[in-house]
Amino acid sequence: MKTFAAIFAMILVSAYAAEAEVETTLSDNGKKFLWVAFMGLAIPTVYFAYKTFALPDGQRFYHIVTTFVCMFASLAYLTMATGHGVYIRPFDGREFFYARYIDWAFTTPLQLTDICGFGAADSDTMAWLLGIDFLMIIAGLIGAFFEGQEKWFFWGFGMLMFVPIVYYMLTTIKESEAYKAQPQWKKDVYGKISMLTAVSWACYPVVWMFAEGSNKLSADTEAVAYTILDILAKSVFGFIIVSAREGPVETTPVADPNGSML
Repeated sequence: MKTFAAIFAMILVSAYAAEAEVETTLSDNGKKFLWVAFMGLAIPTVYFAYKTFALPDGQRFYHIVTTFVCMFASLAYLTMATGHGVYIRPFDGREFFYARYIDWAFTTPLQLTDICGFGAADSDTMAWLLGIDFLMIIAGLIGAFFEGQEKWFFWGFGMLMFVPIVYYMLTTIKESEAYKAQPQWKKDVYGKISMLTAVSWACYPVVWMFAEGSNKLSADTEAVAYTILDILAKSVFGFIIVSAREGPVETTPVADPNGSML
């Protein structure tokens, strides 16, 4: 928690201290951060894949999901690091990396699948969270293309979608009988990944406000912020899950007659 607070306190200070005109395109150092992000996601992908195939058939579901989270993200960063997946906004000349949103549209539902699985969430809860998560990402994408104040309506819409995700992760799921009936090791993992997700995801709209939203952060600072967040939210997230599964047996979830994920 303190680490997240310190990181984004510095970002906010930088934003307010920034001049009216900021660098809207990546410098050579900024481009290096994209490669750092690629490596920070690609290396864990290889490790997660290794751990996945070390398991017997039928016990790999969440390993596979976790591996694909970093795999999709590393592909997105490879795209950006090689100079693609970017659009120059005509109204301010800012480099807008839409490849991030393609990444998030795939990876955040996969992460919620992991979270719902460890939380023993029922299929209705999972469908609800995946749906509003996708709307959250799309709202941010649309808002980033607008010059006028209407962009903040889309930012606000995205935040309205984000609030129930956090509430369900930190409250609703943990109050269910299915969650309470789980072994303690699963509850421990769920507590770690749900809190990590809630805190890290809450930082993304802050960066959006000062980068895509108000153009107060330089392109380099934006790259640094998103790099830190993506590695924490995906690679660290994955390490928590994969490490926790070295002892307990993992099974592929199936729906019982009552609709819960077993």
